[in-house]
Amino acid sequence: MKLNSKYLKELILEVLDEATRRDFLKGTVGLAGLAATGGLSDSYADEGPALEIDQSLSDIPVSKEEGKKALDRLRQTPDMEYYTVAPVQDSITGIPYAYVDMNALYDEADQIPELDMAISDAEAFYQDWTVVQIYKYVFGQLAFWGTFRDENDPLNRQMTKTVPSNDRWGRDVDVQLLPVAWTVSMDIWMTKMNLLEAKLKQYPEQRAQILASQGMSEVEYAELKENYNQLLNSINNSPTIHNPNYKQEKK
Repeated sequence: MKLNSKYLKELILEVLDEATRRDFLKGTVGLAGLAATGGLSDSYADEGPALEIDQSLSDIPVSKEEGKKALDRLRQTPDMEYYTVAPVQDSITGIPYAYVDMNALYDEADQIPELDMAISDAEAFYQDWTVVQIYKYVFGQLAFWGTFRDENDPLNRQMTKTVPSNDRWGRDVDVQLLPVAWTVSMDIWMTKMNLLEAKLKQYPEQRAQILASQGMSEVEYAELKENYNQLLNSINNSPTIHNPNYKQEKK
């Protein structure tokens, strides 16, 4: 039985209030708090199986190629007064990354139609990806996400900027920023996980087939779900850091 993606999305949106989903992407505790909540390193780098799923994340009439272009347009990190410490850290230095969270992006998108469109179109890039594939892509090689697209040369990648801060011991550190594309991709993965949860609850008798379509066994699903819950916990308690290099635009 092939499930209708539009029906599934309506189903999950009935269960999950959109405002609540956005609210858990906020955090305002101290920088040292990340150590207490945990976080993922960038060492989870295995490639996922090349499996396809039956439904796309949304029914937007955008091709996968157009979605990739939209995602590339988001490989920038805007200058902001505050950034959020990401629930991921460098596997070698142990220094967490920072990013622009979805709350800030939604605020920006309300004012910038082009940004709103790019965020929406980027979903199409992941339309035939399983939750496992997206997870490994988003949280695998953080060094890949640590680059941005040079507007003057689309084929050129440059390292993203950093923000000076202090670690939990008060030492000076440079926190590397992740591009907006990473934030959007993480949000898409979380939405995919929510849709999967709704599907499993709606069709318990097809649980094995549903998980198989996502390239997972029960054991692998349990592990992924545990990682998902840990991420939610980290995001709920994410610290914010001040950008001392921020220059407010003159009105």
